[in-house]
Amino acid sequence: MTSLFKRIIMSILSFINLIISKDKDKIVIYGRSMLNDNAEAIIDYLLLNNFQKKYQIYLLIKNTVQHPYKKDVNVVSGIAKTIFLTLRAKYIFHTHGMSLCSHKPYRGQIIFNLWHGTPLKAIGAMIGHIVHPETDSFFLCSSPYVAEINKACFKIKDEQVYIGSNPRNDYLFKIEDVKNIMGWSNYSKVVVFMPTFRKSKAVDRLDAGKEFPILNELNISEVNKKLKEKNVLLVIKPHPYQDNIQFLQKHYSNISIIYNENIREKGVKLYVLLANTDALITDFSSVYFDYLLTNKPIGFAVDDMISYGKNRGYTVDDPIKIMPGMHIQTVDELIDFVDSVIKGNDDYLECRNNINKLFNVSNIPNASQKLIEFLGI
Repeated sequence: MTSLFKRIIMSILSFINLIISKDKDKIVIYGRSMLNDNAEAIIDYLLLNNFQKKYQIYLLIKNTVQHPYKKDVNVVSGIAKTIFLTLRAKYIFHTHGMSLCSHKPYRGQIIFNLWHGTPLKAIGAMIGHIVHPETDSFFLCSSPYVAEINKACFKIKDEQVYIGSNPRNDYLFKIEDVKNIMGWSNYSKVVVFMPTFRKSKAVDRLDAGKEFPILNELNISEVNKKLKEKNVLLVIKPHPYQDNIQFLQKHYSNISIIYNENIREKGVKLYVLLANTDALITDFSSVYFDYLLTNKPIGFAVDDMISYGKNRGYTVDDPIKIMPGMHIQTVDELIDFVDSVIKGNDDYLECRNNINKLFNVSNIPNASQKLIEFLGI
C-alpha cells in the first residue's frame, strides 16, 4: 500500500468518523494479523472482571489467526465489518497500528496504542518511515524515559503519553507449573532464548548479516551435547516475523524450539511461561525490559551487534550500557552463562535493578486495571 493511497483512505475514514455517532458500549481490540500479548491481556482483564455484561467486546482479527476466545467476545474478520466497528466504537485498542482502518479519533472516541514493547531497535521515524501520531488518543509508555524514546520514534506529543506498565506484564507475576505443563520438569534449569528477527519476508526486512545470533547449523549439536551434560533445557522461541531457519527445524534432546501456536495449544500464556523459566537470553528484543520485572538473570547475544546497528540501528546511542547481564558473543560464553544460572551466580542484580527503574514505572501486576480505570471504562 503506497503512502499516498493510505493517506487518502485515512482522510476519508477520518471525515466519516467525524460525522458518525459512537456507541459508548462498544470496545474494539484491533488485532488483524496477530493477537499480541498486550491486546490479549486487555481482553482477559475485561472478561475476568465481567465487563462483557455491560459492554460489547469485539476482537477484529483475520480468520486464519489463532485465538482462545469462543464466547463473550465477538470475533470479526471481514474488512467491511472491521471498518464499521472502528468507526462506531468509543474505545479502540491496538498494538501494531490500524493499517487500512487508520483514522483520527473524533466525537469522544478513544484510540489507545498499546504497542508491543519498548523499542531498543530503531523504528518508525528513526528509520525514515512515515508515522501518523494523530491517529492515537494515547500511546503507552512504560516510563518517562521510554516516553522520550517513543516521541522520537512515533512523533507523539506529551498529551498523548500514558505512563504505565504493559498489560502483558501482569502475566509475569503468575506462578504456574509451566515446566510440568510443557513437559520440561525433568530438567534442572530451563533457559529461554528469544531474539528479535533478522530476516523477514513478512515485513520485507533484512536487519543483520546472519539469520540467528550465536547458534548455527555447525555448532548447535555441540551446544545441545553440553546442555545435556548439565541437564539444562534451552527453549528457543523465534520471533513471529523471522523467516524459517533450517537448523531450528530439527529435533534436539536439550534444545526445544517453540512457536506461539505450541504455547497456546498447551493453554499457557507466553509471559506466564517466561515468568516460570530460570533465565532469559535475548538480543535487541524488547522482551528483556519486561523480563527485568522477574529479577532473574538475563544474557545478551551481541555477536552481531555491530552489523545489526549498521543495518537497523538503535533508539539509544550506546545500547550496551542498558543491557544488564552477561554479553555473549560465542558458544563458550553462552555455556558460561548457563553455568552461572546453574550455580546461582548473579553478578548483575544491582545493574538490573537500576535499569528496571529507568524502564519500568511499575513493579506490581496492575497494568490492565490502571489503564482501564484511567479511561473510565
